Amino acid sequence: MNNISVYGYVLLAFSILVGSLMPIAFSLGSAISFTTLLLYVSIVGTITSFLMMIAKGTTSHLKAFLRDKTYIFAIVSLAILEYAIEPLGLSYATHYVTADLAAVVFRAWPILLVLIAPFVIKEKITKWDIAGVVIGFSALAVTMIGGTIFSIPGSDLPYVAILLIVAFGDALANAISKRYNYELMSSLFGYNLIALAIFAPLAILTNTWQLTVTTPSVIFSIVFIGAVFYAIFGYTFYESLRLIKTSFFSTAYMVVPFITMLISAAFLNVPAQPSYVLIGLGVVGGGLIQKLAPKNKGNFVMSKSRKKNMPLYDITAAFINTKNQEIYNTMKGGGRVLAFYSTEKNVPEAQIRSMSTERCIIFTDKHEGFASFDELEFIREITGAAKEQILIMGSGDPDKVTDRLTEINNLLVQSPV
Repeated sequence: MNNISVYGYVLLAFSILVGSLMPIAFSLGSAISFTTLLLYVSIVGTITSFLMMIAKGTTSHLKAFLRDKTYIFAIVSLAILEYAIEPLGLSYATHYVTADLAAVVFRAWPILLVLIAPFVIKEKITKWDIAGVVIGFSALAVTMIGGTIFSIPGSDLPYVAILLIVAFGDALANAISKRYNYELMSSLFGYNLIALAIFAPLAILTNTWQLTVTTPSVIFSIVFIGAVFYAIFGYTFYESLRLIKTSFFSTAYMVVPFITMLISAAFLNVPAQPSYVLIGLGVVGGGLIQKLAPKNKGNFVMSKSRKKNMPLYDITAAFINTKNQEIYNTMKGGGRVLAFYSTEKNVPEAQIRSMSTERCIIFTDKHEGFASFDELEFIREITGAAKEQILIMGSGDPDKVTDRLTEINNLLVQSPV
């Protein structure tokens, strides 16, 4: 496992832990009106993400992005779905149902993300991926069946419906986040600022802008959700989502409600339920299915007009922190980095490099200055290419890159050098 993979999995582990605490934090904040809670959460989140952006020195990115229509669409859509609708639904629902139930239902979003992935991210999902997620999710689904020891009370069903709507919005937001590539730290500030612009008028109109309760639980809730969850967690979550295969990320994230239940039992005196074991077994089973599945040939969904007999891999994850300005410029927005590998001994590197344009960069692993050692190791892990095989890559509009890589593949097949 290379350094980029390790980095992604460490961020995922941290995100799972913080995500497990999030429903509990919302539950602790239920002593105040949900509109009051959201106002102060968005204030803390905006201040924290602003300081993070300043510390990383990425304010210039925010200024440049404001001239980009695609960025404005992506950031506004994600901010509304993830930073407005999600906390609104969760804070409202946790006034009436337990943190455990909120965690179980809300974490339905991973299977929804896997179903959305081929259409929004154009990431190929195999039958093994679907089987892994379905197995993991089925354990959660059992808790919603009536007449069993796992059943949800009928009085909670309206709030379950709200949480399911929030879960769908969360899945769509995460797909948008993975589809569009922008500097993450400045984007997080934008998300929180938009949320503040939504919740401040809402609190004023409902006359709930004053913080009338300042118990330790309420203060913890505001600080944790605003600073840790919607700022620090926002970075680790989206960064790990970009780095890790969607289906594995989704299955791994199903462990979150299981951890939430254990923490609730330990610190909130919520009695343990048989569903804990069931959920844990479902998560483990789903993860094993994906871990032991045959390696997929290609992970990028090509449009019908461009389908060719060649596997293409989306390797954008390897370049999300690229130092190469050409690649960064062509990735920004809806650009992707795609690749295939060749067994040819003498690939015409100069001819391939000459196919580049301002908005479509074509290169191989032999061209210096494009990919670092760790990035190349990560790409070989994604594609399964051996060290002796040549990686041919392109960055830019996915359709243009697909056409160029297909042209190169045809050149190598028809006229091997």
